[in-house]
Amino acid sequence: MDPKISIVTQGDEREPVMRIDGFAPAPERLLDDAAMLSFRPSFAHYPGVRAPASPRMVAALLAPVCEAIAATFGVKPDLSRRDAFYSIVTTPPESLTVIQSLPHFDGVERNRLAVLLFLSGVEGSGTAFYQHRSTGFETVSADRLDRFRTKLAEDLARQGSPRPGYIAGDTPIYRRIARHGGRFNSALVYRGQTLHCADIPRGTRLSADPAAGRLTLNIFLDADPA
Repeated sequence: MDPKISIVTQGDEREPVMRIDGFAPAPERLLDDAAMLSFRPSFAHYPGVRAPASPRMVAALLAPVCEAIAATFGVKPDLSRRDAFYSIVTTPPESLTVIQSLPHFDGVERNRLAVLLFLSGVEGSGTAFYQHRSTGFETVSADRLDRFRTKLAEDLARQGSPRPGYIAGDTPIYRRIARHGGRFNSALVYRGQTLHCADIPRGTRLSADPAAGRLTLNIFLDADPA
């Protein structure tokens, strides 16, 4: 079956988020692929383990939806893959660092796109998007970066560091502007400069087993403006 695509705009900045249901024609093969890989702890910001995904496989997954992605985000359809990983959230809420307990952005470039495919263990979880209250920013571009960092540091000094845990809704520093639930073989596409984070309800089982844990395929793309 062909992928089913829907698009919403969100927040004051009206940023698009694309959902692609039925993203992979044979998602079970992705689960089999992940089961054979060696997952390792990721960089400090990601609360879990990752394993690289095959560039050829990623290119095949993107081919049917490149034109739709390009039209939605105003970029050329010859998307350049930057990185692709299978990712599993494994860090207990009480063990998160401050940076892991806050929304984040993947880069300040306008045409850096993220594709997030939900696979196993996503029941009840999803991805949420936020507005930084002090600045009103929902995206962090290069010209906003210094102001964002300064105001966030002031916020943390005034409010104190958040208690360790996965952010789930409004806080004194951030306002949640949208939440997109995870569904098996459903993908979200959004600009990497948006403030976002995994939405993981309390009590979610955090297993390092790809068949049982919160497994996603994360694809990061660099594109040229149309």
